[in-house]
Amino acid sequence: MTNTARLFFLRRHRASLLCFALAVAIGLGAIVDRANKQSRMDSAEVLEWYCDHDGTHCGGPSSERIEADWNERELGCEIAVVGLGGLAILLFVGRAVRE
Repeated sequence: MTNTARLFFLRRHRASLLCFALAVAIGLGAIVDRANKQSRMDSAEVLEWYCDHDGTHCGGPSSERIEADWNERELGCEIAVVGLGGLAILLFVGRAVRE
């Protein structure tokens, strides 16, 4: 593929490529967010154990609330990734069929 052909391809499919890139970025952000969530949950569960058994370290973050918040964010990320990915496919196929 020559440079001219490659440039023409990129210009023709820039909307679908942008949607795909956004879907990938959101997916990677969700992976990082999940790792952060797990670290925060681990710390919260340790503090909850001390609160239940020793009566110390009470009043910290709730592991249940951290999980519930993550579940809401995860659903939003899944909807965004599927929506953008689907749109990217539709745009790509639409352009390819019209040629």
